Amino acid sequence: MSMPKFVVTALATLPFASACDSMLTKPSLYNSVRVIVTQRDGTGVPGAGLVLYTGQRHMGYATTDSSGEFTFMRVPQGVYGVTAIPPDNYALMETLVRVPPSNTFNQLLVQGDTLKPVRFTFLKRGPGVVVVRIVQTTGAPLSGVLVTLYHPAAIDGTARTDASGIAVFNAVPFGVYGVSVARPFLFRDFRTLGDSAGAFRDDLIVDAGARDSVSFVFTKCAGSIRLSAVDQNGAPVLGATAVVYTSTSELAGQQTAADGRATFVDMPCVTQVGVRITAPAGYSVVQGRGTSFVDGLTFTAGQVVDVNFRLQRTR
Repeated sequence: MSMPKFVVTALATLPFASACDSMLTKPSLYNSVRVIVTQRDGTGVPGAGLVLYTGQRHMGYATTDSSGEFTFMRVPQGVYGVTAIPPDNYALMETLVRVPPSNTFNQLLVQGDTLKPVRFTFLKRGPGVVVVRIVQTTGAPLSGVLVTLYHPAAIDGTARTDASGIAVFNAVPFGVYGVSVARPFLFRDFRTLGDSAGAFRDDLIVDAGARDSVSFVFTKCAGSIRLSAVDQNGAPVLGATAVVYTSTSELAGQQTAADGRATFVDMPCVTQVGVRITAPAGYSVVQGRGTSFVDGLTFTAGQVVDVNFRLQRTR
């Protein structure tokens, strides 16, 4: 008995129909989603819980391996999110400082192209080290500077910088801290009473094994004296000796150049200074305040003070 003609026709067209279907329907795209969980120093965090989801639907659960990684395989194309859960003895950044949630990554577009890894950073509970370095703008270290380590509830310790300008606080418990520095006298601005007496840095995170460094760069508070010596006719006087002094010592001395000028830099803001001038051969100067010396000069940071002397040409 022969097979009905319509059945034979249907069987014959199945391969063709399948081929057309593959041409008309785009196949699903898949990709892998690699997740990396580390501490701040890059050390992997093993045992972190991971959830891959899309919308409200959980698509996969996993735990990071000994290197702090896991890869979700053959994830269909779409928009996903990943949540990471700290294992025991680890914590999220937002438990110490105010930051956006750090354990969720949204808007992960999975398609046929290569995806960048999803990364999370956890804090490990345990003590760390805080290093404070204090230098001048020239790079020279400042030694003997008092540094205080504190957290919101109490002061945790004090130290002074060594010859390298460094103060170290060891075995600092897990938490968030701040450091304050008492600026040396010559490194204050002296624009108003008590200004620039100190400097501070907050929100320092200390976790297990971390060595966090904080640097302060202080500008020495100093001004300049721009001195001019001329004769009775306004001509510059060469070779007049000018000396800058305080009540206890001489700070600097030099002779006027051919243009009758001398410049003294690095004059400290912290004290009053005076300038006296000695006439060279062929000149004389009237002795007295305002003629042969000027005193009571003070400076703010970067200030230039002009001091003018008038000498008499005697020959």
